[in-house]
Amino acid sequence: MSPLRIEFHHPVESAPPATAPSGPPPPPSRPPPAVASATWFDRRPSVESDDADLKRSIEHAFRPTPVVVDDPSLRSAGTRGELVLQPGGLAWFRAVAQFRVLAETGLVARTVPGVAAGGYDPAANYRRFSEQIERLES
Repeated sequence: MSPLRIEFHHPVESAPPATAPSGPPPPPSRPPPAVASATWFDRRPSVESDDADLKRSIEHAFRPTPVVVDDPSLRSAGTRGELVLQPGGLAWFRAVAQFRVLAETGLVARTVPGVAAGGYDPAANYRRFSEQIERLES
């Protein structure tokens, strides 16, 4: 399975909305440049940055301690409130990137696609899922 990569960038100041423009909407603005990244592979985060202080700060945010989130998508049906994500899981990695890194460094996270080559082949559905993943990664 390919690793999950998250890039961090400084927050973008949003411009106040202008009056309703006529015609098609403008194209989306280019994403800000990444100043650091974190990769989740083999149940561990790996942080990369050209700035040593920033790298140390992000590595500190990824310390192996539980993180508390209030995310309805992670709760069981019929429950409410915050839940604790234990270190070592992909949900924990994403929560740290989205919440703890933002709180400790002020950087915003964005997920980057992992597999650049290959692609989904609907005609290959006769293969088992694990075989499709192996094919995409090779």
